[in-house]
Amino acid sequence: MRTSRFLIVFLLMLGLTGISVLIGSRQAYNGDLTRIGALPDNLFRASKADVAIPASSQINSPIETADVIVVGDSFSVALQWQSVLVEKGVKVHTTHWATLEHLNVSPQTWLRNNKAKPDATLVLQIVERSIESQTRFLDGVVTSQTTFRHPQAGRTKPQMPGANNENAAPAAERESTAPDTHAQASGNTAQGNPQKALQAPHATQNINNRMSTGARLIFNEFRLAKNADFVSQYPGAPGGTRVSQFPDGCRYFTNVQCGKLLTLAADEKSKRYDAEYRDKLMELGARMAAKDLRKIVWLIVPNKTSIYKLPPDNAQALGFHNPEMGPNLFAEFVLNREKPKDLYLPDDTHLSNEGSRLMGKIASAFLPGSTK
Repeated sequence: MRTSRFLIVFLLMLGLTGISVLIGSRQAYNGDLTRIGALPDNLFRASKADVAIPASSQINSPIETADVIVVGDSFSVALQWQSVLVEKGVKVHTTHWATLEHLNVSPQTWLRNNKAKPDATLVLQIVERSIESQTRFLDGVVTSQTTFRHPQAGRTKPQMPGANNENAAPAAERESTAPDTHAQASGNTAQGNPQKALQAPHATQNINNRMSTGARLIFNEFRLAKNADFVSQYPGAPGGTRVSQFPDGCRYFTNVQCGKLLTLAADEKSKRYDAEYRDKLMELGARMAAKDLRKIVWLIVPNKTSIYKLPPDNAQALGFHNPEMGPNLFAEFVLNREKPKDLYLPDDTHLSNEGSRLMGKIASAFLPGSTK
């Protein structure tokens, strides 16, 4: 009798211990792709130390004094690539697309309302996966602000990185520095809070970095060991992370599992930058120039998927790209994806600091200060 009771208690304790391990285990995630896919970050975190960008180079100047004004997404709001310009003495002001979407205005109207210098260069930075939605937004606000209303219009007013109030009068704006470029690991994400969404690079699919992942994490470790391609999605996180076998991956990445590539699964179905969108952007640029003569530079950032999983056929990638629009980051990134390694972070959809600095050097040839 005692033996059976002891066995029952032992089995119950063993079961509870197993459940606590499976359900309660937690892991800190550095990358959005490991976070979205509930994958072990220690296998996909870059082993090479990233370059440091000094805070003194990540300055967001007041809009009315800026030589370059950037409207961008998570590839710009941390002020990483812009640091190359700041170090050349160029004053740069950056805001998120959400600012214009909230106000439902064209870039030209926003610049005029904020008293931007007439000779300031406007940079419109768009990540490839957002090319369709941003083109549609621009077409709407440039055509008629009275007949188009963006779905984001009227939501909580977003704020610039480091600024007290992005949409305040210019006199209220102060020179500011970028947030911690790794603040994405602190759980400041886009989910339900547009102010936090502007604090650091992130994919819009990001969810809180600290979470219970036990059973799913253990299951994914088993799947990784089988060397099979699969898509993993943490419950509640849209899209999912695709894990692909990547035989040459160690030429490009420094993480432990460099033979496996993490990409955003949704990228495979999203619109890609092509000749059709080149023509749409050029037409939009011409319409904006008719209202405002300032120079416009388009900065189209490739999806990680486009550079590693679905790369252009050769180093002359995207021959349809018009150099009058701005740099061809697709071709440049294909040429430079081995040097530096970790151009894109192995566990993330975003560029490393070193990759961002490379983007800044490429972009600087099209911007003020290129001859300094």
